[in-house]
Amino acid sequence: MKKFKVSDITILALFIALGVVLKMCSVPIFDYIAKIEFFKVFVIMAACLYGPVSAGMVAGGVDVLAYILMPQAYPILPWITLAYVLGGIIAGLVFRYSGRCGELIRIILTVYVPGMITCLIVSYILLNSFFPDASLGWFFMIRLSVEIVIDIIIVYIVRMIYPVVRKWK
Repeated sequence: MKKFKVSDITILALFIALGVVLKMCSVPIFDYIAKIEFFKVFVIMAACLYGPVSAGMVAGGVDVLAYILMPQAYPILPWITLAYVLGGIIAGLVFRYSGRCGELIRIILTVYVPGMITCLIVSYILLNSFFPDASLGWFFMIRLSVEIVIDIIIVYIVRMIYPVVRKWK
C-alpha cells in the first residue's frame, strides 16, 4: 500500500468536507424516490487522483459525516453506505484501467460505470431483498433516469475541475 503524504491527506479531507456540504444541499425528488446529489464530484476526483481505496474512503466518509452532522435528514443505512464505498472503489478501478482511452472518455466511464452499478445494487437488488412483495421496476427506472441526468452534469463539472486539481498532486 502506498504511503500518503500530508498534502494528499489534506486534499482528501477537503474532498470529504466539500462532499458533506454538497450532500447536505441535496434535493429530494419524486417523494424521496431519488435525490439530486452532487457530492459524487469529489468521489470521482479522489478516484482520478488517488485511486480506488481513497475514493472509497471519501464516499464512505461523506455518507457517515453527513449522518453525524444531520441525523434527522440522513438516516445511516449500512447497505447504502457500502454501495457508496463500492461505487468509489469501482470508479477508481475504472479510471485506473481505462488508461488507453482519451481523458474525456476516461472521465465519462469513471462517472457512468459506478453510477449505474450502484444504482442497480441500491435500487433493485437491495430493495427487492428487503421488500420482496413490492414491484420496484418503476422505482428502478425513475432512479436510473435521474442518475443519468445527474451524471451528465457531473461529467461536465469533473471535466472542468480535473485539469486544475491534477496539478495539486
